Amino acid sequence: MFTNLSFGRSAVAVRRLSPPRVPGGATVGRRLSLIAATAVSAAALVLGASAPATAAPDPGATHIVESGDTLSEIAQWHGVALGTVFALNGLGPSSVIHPGDVIRLTSDTAEVSAPPADAPSAARTHTVRSGDTLGRIAAQYGVSLDSVFELNGLSRSSIIYPGDIIRLTPGEPAGSGGQEEPARTGYSITLGPNATSRVVLTYDDCPRSLEAFSDVVSWAGSNDIGLVIAPTGDCIGGFQARHGVDLPALARANGQYVINHSVSHRDLTTLSCADAAAELGAPGVVTNFGRPPYGALNSAAHCGYAQVGMSPWLWSVDTKDWTGKTQADVVASVVGQAQPGGTVLMHLQWNGFSPSAIGQMREGLAARGLELCRAYPGTSPVHLPSSLPC
Repeated sequence: MFTNLSFGRSAVAVRRLSPPRVPGGATVGRRLSLIAATAVSAAALVLGASAPATAAPDPGATHIVESGDTLSEIAQWHGVALGTVFALNGLGPSSVIHPGDVIRLTSDTAEVSAPPADAPSAARTHTVRSGDTLGRIAAQYGVSLDSVFELNGLSRSSIIYPGDIIRLTPGEPAGSGGQEEPARTGYSITLGPNATSRVVLTYDDCPRSLEAFSDVVSWAGSNDIGLVIAPTGDCIGGFQARHGVDLPALARANGQYVINHSVSHRDLTTLSCADAAAELGAPGVVTNFGRPPYGALNSAAHCGYAQVGMSPWLWSVDTKDWTGKTQADVVASVVGQAQPGGTVLMHLQWNGFSPSAIGQMREGLAARGLELCRAYPGTSPVHLPSSLPC
């Protein structure tokens, strides 16, 4: 049970009795809500917590954000160091809070318990629950946040969701023996409908040419590699007009998996629910999984996906190939960062999209004991199965 510690006063009344706001107390950033109904957790920036300035609040105390609140004021009102508030909630100086958000003021010792000891060679994992942040997870298991980022191909701008599996140590998951992992329970927005330990290579946006696209999807199909292709609707329409070729149909004919990437690559978080749903429709790919442009999601975007019956699918490794990396750089990024069951983000027009690049990725991952997702046996369906036959 959360407790609102405004002590019967409105935020404005309390603010009148408080010191002036500290500039930058809550600035532009990604929203974090710890209310279970949102089912969303933002990635965390862990800062060193310091001792409270005054007597600590009761164990498990929280503050429900009201209009006009800032993190610095909340810390001052409750006699808690600002660094402690950051660490407990996985926030940082650039984080933004909203009315209704629940801010933790003390650690919940019942939730943070020492994990069982694993064999040194076994990989420890954590299944994300509502309210988790990467900072809290790292602190709970006594590992560094940077190592969590590296092991999972994440960054400070990444988002985690309930059901996601966070790797905490290197190595194979306990008991896996290097074999495919059993199907997980629940949908992971970063791993998508791949419930195996095979790595999925995904490609967004639009290819440079029809020849380049055809070469890759036919080569991948003939080598039993299943790529996830996410073209925009504008791209599909352009190739249809110039060449009379349907890119999604061509990819599916070669056993490749095709998902939505919107019509025109608009940031869905800037749209209403209805406009987001329209952006996810035709002439974009009409299917049951979609890649949000820029990986940007909020309540309106989730509402749009729900309206069209589509599940968003993000990624666990971002190669940043769009920065102009060479083929060798992209291959090294994939081989070095991919983890069992991971989803790798690349783009159709950059240097990771070629038979030679994908072949080198396959060889490099094989040397680490990892395999790529397999092609669909025959023509892949428009609506993908809830568990890909990787």
